[in-house]
Amino acid sequence: MASSRPTGKEVFARLNEQAQNVYTVVINSQSILKPYNVARMLHEQAQQYLEEGDIESAYVQLKKFARMFLEVICKHNSYNMKKYFKEKAKYKSFCMKAIGILEKLKKQIIEKYDKIRAQEIAVATEKLSIESIGTLPKSEKVDQKQVQKISSSALQTNFDILRSNSKQKANPGVIVKKENDAYPDAPPDVVTQTPAYSPQLYEAKADTKSANGARKEVKTQVKKQVKRQPWDSLRKIVLPSDFAKKFTRAASVNTRRNKETCGLICGRLKNNVFQVTACILPPQSGTANTTAASGEIEIIAILEERKLLTLGWIHTHPSQACFLSSIDLHTQFSYQVCMPEAIAIVIAPTDKRCTEGCFSLTAKGLKVIGECGKSGFHSHPDSTGLYRQAMHVQVSSKLKTAMYDLRKRK
Repeated sequence: MASSRPTGKEVFARLNEQAQNVYTVVINSQSILKPYNVARMLHEQAQQYLEEGDIESAYVQLKKFARMFLEVICKHNSYNMKKYFKEKAKYKSFCMKAIGILEKLKKQIIEKYDKIRAQEIAVATEKLSIESIGTLPKSEKVDQKQVQKISSSALQTNFDILRSNSKQKANPGVIVKKENDAYPDAPPDVVTQTPAYSPQLYEAKADTKSANGARKEVKTQVKKQVKRQPWDSLRKIVLPSDFAKKFTRAASVNTRRNKETCGLICGRLKNNVFQVTACILPPQSGTANTTAASGEIEIIAILEERKLLTLGWIHTHPSQACFLSSIDLHTQFSYQVCMPEAIAIVIAPTDKRCTEGCFSLTAKGLKVIGECGKSGFHSHPDSTGLYRQAMHVQVSSKLKTAMYDLRKRK
């Protein structure tokens, strides 16, 4: 009896394909602290999945971590520098342990899916046997006790599968930007659709909270947000409803002076969903059309101390429209190749059509920007459809944003 369910080896092959989706290009001009930080985020995600019993997602993130260390960090020209010996020893130890865990996970995954497949085939065989008894000629006598025995066997097998599945579920940088180039690389639908993250969305949430019976609806929405996603799809990002307001307030002085401000979007992974919990404003300088951030060591210290993951970046356009310029696209690329779910939020207070936008690169955008060797402000051969609204982002009033402002006060 054939089964449509994949074998353990087939599932394992798919997981390995997912693990290939990690940026392994060595950029030696870049500080080795950045790839170390990416490795830290991958390792922490893997540990979280192991604690939750999600062995498939744990395997993918742990394999990505091992590849990041072996194929990027070990080949970096700063790898053997004395000042990074502490990081080298720490992550080398992590990698050795990860390789051993990967071997164990491989065996568990193959056995798990082979068992599920075998149980499915057994149930289908029992069902076919019962159906064949019903097609016997009337002249043939059927032993009712035997029929009852077969039916009970089939029910018991189904129960075993449900119980087995139930148990499995229970354990289950530097940013430099733009001139006032009018809408470069902006997709035609950016200003015609309501962003996934927008003031209108905040207002709608606020209104429903004050209405009778609407609190149930909000709770239902939040409950849906934490629903477990497949290991081979984009994971959701839940954004606090106060995130944009707090960042806008922190950037208000620069905005009044027509200077741009940037920050990092940070959070944690829980039940396969990213929850944004913090915003870091690094030391920076800016003009009406540019911003440059520094303080890499300070930023990484906060991320490590509070076990935060970098989930994207946010910046203002004090006097420009809500869009991603060509340089913004390259900045977003640097985040998204490390974290596929990474987002770019733009705050544009003077844009009457769209004051807030939440974007991510498309598959086409990742390919085009990844192959583009240009810097500064430039155009791309085919600039349409390089980015879009980030549809995997949801807003929750239950989460609150912690602000970490590293800028020097003047």
